[in-house]
Amino acid sequence: MAYFDDNDHWASVLKDPEGAGEELDLGLESFLLLYYRNIIEAGRQSQTWELVNGAYEFLVTDFQLAFQIPESLVDAYDASSEITTTRARDAEAPILNTYYELVESSVHTGDLISSTFREGSSEESLATLLEIYNEE
Repeated sequence: MAYFDDNDHWASVLKDPEGAGEELDLGLESFLLLYYRNIIEAGRQSQTWELVNGAYEFLVTDFQLAFQIPESLVDAYDASSEITTTRARDAEAPILNTYYELVESSVHTGDLISSTFREGSSEESLATLLEIYNEE
C-alpha cells in the first residue's frame, strides 16, 4: 500500500507474498493487467462502486481510504482482460495506450489510482490499521 500522508509525503508498506517466486515472461501490457486487476476487482465487489465524473469511486470495508480510478482505465482493463493470449494482449496494449493518453493529458500522473482519507480517518489511523494487518 502506498499513499501520500497528511503532510504530502509519500509513505508505503510492502509485504512480499509467501513462497519462492519465478520469473515471468510478460510484456508491459500483461504486467499492467496484473497490476490493476486486484484494485479494480476489489472495487467492483464493493457496494460503493460508482461512476462519478469520469472515475470509478469506491470504499473498501474497514479501510481508511476511498479510491478513485479513471473510467477509461477500467474500460481498457476490461478490453485487455478479454484478450486470450499474452502475445496478442501485449501487441494490442489497451491499458498501456490508455495510460499514455491519461499521463499526456496532464490530469493524471503515477499509477492513476488516487485515494483520499475517508471522513474521520488520518495518517495515524491508517498506519495503525496497516500494522495490525502486517502482524496477522
